Amino acid sequence: GLLRGNTTPAGAITITSKRPSLTTYEGYVQATGSDQGAYNLQGAVNVPIVQDVLAVRVAGLGDQNDINDVHNVTVGDSSIGHTSSGRISVNFQPTDNFRNFFTYQYLRADNVQYQQVIGSGTLLPTTAGFPNTSPFVPNGPVAGVSDRIGVSPGRDEFVNTTHLLTLNSFQDIGDDTLELNAGYERSILKQFHALNYGNAPRT
Repeated sequence: GLLRGNTTPAGAITITSKRPSLTTYEGYVQATGSDQGAYNLQGAVNVPIVQDVLAVRVAGLGDQNDINDVHNVTVGDSSIGHTSSGRISVNFQPTDNFRNFFTYQYLRADNVQYQQVIGSGTLLPTTAGFPNTSPFVPNGPVAGVSDRIGVSPGRDEFVNTTHLLTLNSFQDIGDDTLELNAGYERSILKQFHALNYGNAPRT
């Protein structure tokens, strides 16, 4: 409760990124993919710059998938999601009783997701351009559940760009430890909505 707040009277489980090792060179690369155009790439490398004193760990991730796998027949585009992220971690321990962990993380997620529609795709009445044009316009083709199509004339897009800095410092003073937890976050969220999911004509 002292470090985590009043909501943790019985303790807390902390999930955190792996800290740089001061003694070991290590790393990994992992890649997965599918026949549906999806992939996930990730990897990391750990370098002890000064043995037992200073180490740096660099990690990265790239991911792409089709989200709900809907193709928009009006604009000729499909749902797709891209995510990229990178992290730099520094472990600095100049003495046995003074430890510092610094992390910078970047994340960008860009998702375009079209809403699936189901229906007969019938002609709808409109007054736009009438009487020079037909008083009826199609709002899309016949669409069933398995067709996975959208007909919106616009796009829904969600973009998240985040920068995250954290610092954890520990100073041992006899039997006690003085701890500093500091952080800074800058996130920009952008959302674009088409709203006209059924491609209804303007009157």
